[in-house]
Amino acid sequence: MGRLMTLNRDDLRWVVGMNRLRRAYLELHPELERYLVTGSHDDMPGVLQTLGIHVNSAHKAGSVLHALQTLPGMLSVIVGSVFAAIAALAGLALGAPPIGVIVVSVLVFVLAMVWLTIWGRRELRGRDPSLEPHFPAPGRE
Repeated sequence: MGRLMTLNRDDLRWVVGMNRLRRAYLELHPELERYLVTGSHDDMPGVLQTLGIHVNSAHKAGSVLHALQTLPGMLSVIVGSVFAAIAALAGLALGAPPIGVIVVSVLVFVLAMVWLTIWGRRELRGRDPSLEPHFPAPGRE
């Protein structure tokens, strides 16, 4: 998971750089903006647009489901499932009733998912100062 977080941070750097280059190109030739399908702003919404993740109030569920389809999201589900299975085995070994094993397993899965989500968000928020937005979209300054 740590290596995957590093890869995602590197990808973020390259996307910010590409968006900045696109912004510079549009400053020279603004008439070409209608041909671009990716972002030209280096703030987080611009980065997400370049990645094909459109986050707005109307599609919150869609962005959550998209996050689960990404490699970090899917790996988080797998890791959470493994933690839940270990908790279930430990509960069975200790002689816990079946309903107790199920409740503890579900709780461990949810806690693992929350922990991995917080870790992933913290990795992206703890960015390099050189990645601070220089060209945010109008209204997001």
